[in-house]
Amino acid sequence: MQAQLSRIVVLTDARAAAEPYGPQTAVSPDVKAEIALAVERLQFATLLSLRASGVDAGAPNAMGAYQDLIRMQDKQIHELQQQVEDLTQQKASQGGVEKEVPTADQRLEKQLMEQLAAQHEQFEREKAELEDKIKSMSESALEMETRVNGLTMAYEQLEREYQQREQELAAARSGADGLQSSSIPSSAVTEQLAALETELDAERETNRRLRNEATAAKGGAASQALREKGDAELANARLMKQLEELRVESERKDEQLAECNQMLETLTEGQTLVKNDNQRLKAQLAEALSNSGQGGEAAEAEFKTMDDKERLEHRIAELEAAARAAYEKDQEVLRQRIQEVEQARRASPPVSAAVDNALPNSEVPTTEATSSEEPREVNTEDDRLKELVTTQLEELKELRALVVEMESVAKERETKVQQASFLQELVAGYDVQSRRDKEKHDATIRELEDELARAFLEKKDVGRKSKAAVKELENEVARLFLAKVELEKELAAHQREEDASQAENGEFISVNGSRRRSIASDNSNDSTVDDLLVLVASLEIQCSVLRETLKAAQGEDAVAVAVELSRQRGAVVSV
Repeated sequence: MQAQLSRIVVLTDARAAAEPYGPQTAVSPDVKAEIALAVERLQFATLLSLRASGVDAGAPNAMGAYQDLIRMQDKQIHELQQQVEDLTQQKASQGGVEKEVPTADQRLEKQLMEQLAAQHEQFEREKAELEDKIKSMSESALEMETRVNGLTMAYEQLEREYQQREQELAAARSGADGLQSSSIPSSAVTEQLAALETELDAERETNRRLRNEATAAKGGAASQALREKGDAELANARLMKQLEELRVESERKDEQLAECNQMLETLTEGQTLVKNDNQRLKAQLAEALSNSGQGGEAAEAEFKTMDDKERLEHRIAELEAAARAAYEKDQEVLRQRIQEVEQARRASPPVSAAVDNALPNSEVPTTEATSSEEPREVNTEDDRLKELVTTQLEELKELRALVVEMESVAKERETKVQQASFLQELVAGYDVQSRRDKEKHDATIRELEDELARAFLEKKDVGRKSKAAVKELENEVARLFLAKVELEKELAAHQREEDASQAENGEFISVNGSRRRSIASDNSNDSTVDDLLVLVASLEIQCSVLRETLKAAQGEDAVAVAVELSRQRGAVVSV
């Protein structure tokens, strides 16, 4: 028996071993919740079993474990409420310091901020409702626990009253022992005693059956209450887990919201920069267009100038050729005339002298004047041709300078056109990027809305299940109360029957009192041993389940550490 009871400590030792080992390794929240829930169930089962087996309900170990369980649940609820309050204050502070971000489209920004504010309000309202439901469920669980404790105490009081009646009946039977020793029973008395013994055996069977039924009803009620309490605690643990997940999800959504706000700020700054770039590019584009318009006019003028240049070049070439031909012709003519004059001069001096002599004095100056006018005319024509060639060369230089200037203007215009096309492509790229960022932001907002809708539906489902569980617990408590009333009625009727038959069966009861007490004590001991064996078996099963869970979660090392710690605390561990 000492070895079996020592195994009960394994559960608490396993929990104590899992607590220092847990923070060092990554244990999933589901495994921790299952271990904690199983520990609480086993502690409550141990308390009920100790009460049912006759152990003092105020024993230090059981009552301390139960009080530790209540304190742990209160601490968890208080921490959860504190986390919810901190999260609410954080939400309020974040909502208060949230700044309005200027964007390009004020209408879209206003609509987005309204949606975000509505989602924040809805989330806060849902958190408040969930907190109220958790508080109400905790109060309902405490109330149900109080009711179960009241029923247990009432049943213990009923058992004590029944044992007191049995002790009084045994005392009455022991008082009749002296009368039986002084008289010798006759045959009629023997038959009467046999009949009374048969009747007492029947009553004893009835009492045993009633006791078994009461024990079964008590065990069923206790197991049902334990099961319902375990379900309620499991539901509470699930709610706490879901609330923790909602808190984590809320933090993640807050981070996403902060990222979205930062993205909005970045987009706003980018849009501002794009606006500035667009304005600058528009100014440059207008300037480029104006320059391109001027460049077009310049190009037309250039084309006209080029045509004029070509025509001028052809004309200059023609003029040069004509001038060259005329110059050559004039030179040839002048050379011929000069040669003719020289030949005439060489050939006719005597004739000229004779003529001079023969002619009057008035004709000689006329001939000299004619001969002197011919070289003067030739020199004038030569100067005129030189001036014409010089003027044409200057015009050609001016035309070449104009052509060079038009080429430079055309190059500048082409450069500005290329720059304008590049700026237009850059503006188009900025527009595409802004549209993509806007689509991503809209998709993120839709995902957040879908997640909030899923969380709201899950919260409603959890609330509905918790209400159903509470209603089932209340119905079960009502059934237990009715069963208690029925048992009290049956015990009262049986007590009246025993009081009526006590006078007739005094002698037989005094004879068989000791045997009956021994049988009652044997039955009580057997019932206590059976209850303890059932409890130990259930604890062994749950400890094996916990060991497998710990092994699957953390490995063989964690199981070895838990076993060693249990052995150090004095527990008998069988691996």
